Amino acid sequence: MAINTNVIFTLNPEESPKNHKLKSIEWAIITQVNGKNTTSEIAKTLSLTDEEVKIYFSRLIELKLIKILEDNEVVEYIDPEVIKGIEDELVVLVGPVASIILDDILLDMNKTRETLEKSQIGFFVELIKDEIDDEEKKMKFLEIVLPKINSL
Repeated sequence: MAINTNVIFTLNPEESPKNHKLKSIEWAIITQVNGKNTTSEIAKTLSLTDEEVKIYFSRLIELKLIKILEDNEVVEYIDPEVIKGIEDELVVLVGPVASIILDDILLDMNKTRETLEKSQIGFFVELIKDEIDDEEKKMKFLEIVLPKINSL
């Protein structure tokens, strides 16, 4: 598949990046794929050459982590209140550092509380879970949050 510079990709909600061994540049690309940025915009942000764009985007497509955004496809965003609810649950488990954890993860994903896509919520929750050191608290967090995000 030839990667056109004006192509817009979205994350595949059926496949998690956590299931693959990715290079740091591939992770960086994943954080930039948002259903709005074209490949050329992502390349410019990450200082990628045309050849690198072809290589890395082709690999991410092959792994089924990203897909081309179809013209009729609409990107749906998570209601910021859902993120606030996740934060509230996290505060109970880890204390006031919860908001810092969430904001740092959103920053790493190049998202805000208003621009987190529904297709990224599972990945977002996984990243939060990975920040919880205590295994019991980690499981409690998932026990509370997973039913809430599964209903989205």
